[in-house]
Amino acid sequence: CDWSSDVCSSDLDRNTLSNLKGIGTVSAEYSILPDLKFNSKYGIDYFTLEELQYYNPFFGDAYSRGGDLGSNYTRVFNWIWTNTLDYKKALGKKGDFNTDLKVGYEAQRSQSYVLSAYGSGVAMTTQLRLPAVSTPSVASEAQSNYTFTSVFAIGSIGYQNKFVLSGSVRRDGSSRFGIDNRYGTFWSVGGAWNLDQEDFLLNSSLVSALKLRRDRKSTL
Repeated sequence: CDWSSDVCSSDLDRNTLSNLKGIGTVSAEYSILPDLKFNSKYGIDYFTLEELQYYNPFFGDAYSRGGDLGSNYTRVFNWIWTNTLDYKKALGKKGDFNTDLKVGYEAQRSQSYVLSAYGSGVAMTTQLRLPAVSTPSVASEAQSNYTFTSVFAIGSIGYQNKFVLSGSVRRDGSSRFGIDNRYGTFWSVGGAWNLDQEDFLLNSSLVSALKLRRDRKSTL
């Protein structure tokens, strides 16, 4: 390193970032009846992030402060587990009516941890990977741990793939909400008309998909 050149500063400074991430899912399905199935799915998401910033004390942007050092560490772990019962059946003599019903339960947890530190005045050596600082300026720690749970039902019935009526209702709860308002119920209803399945559009070269839909739902 040429100590008379600014290029030396970039040789001695360090700015590193490393992360580790893992995602996994397992699922199972069991047929209780020909038209009734049980499904279970469990997924995890885990990652860590480590960042180090070092600016040497000899010259450069941090010379007047005797060098700078910053370190950040983040860890996040999430899991979600969903269990459902699915019922699908064609009704009517010609199977003109198609029903699709689903009820389920879902649970989720998310945990995070963040640690940050920053300071100036590092040791006058480049041999230490993480030298102590004489003037700490930032030292913080934060963590969160929240859960979410839901029970739900979803259903639809269609006629000859032309007309569809659908609806859903769910009861959600979260630890992030206030203790007196931790749960909420949400619903939706809707109807659709698949115009592209009608005889006057079925073989049209101009229209490949056309649907009219109307729905209504609750909000927070």
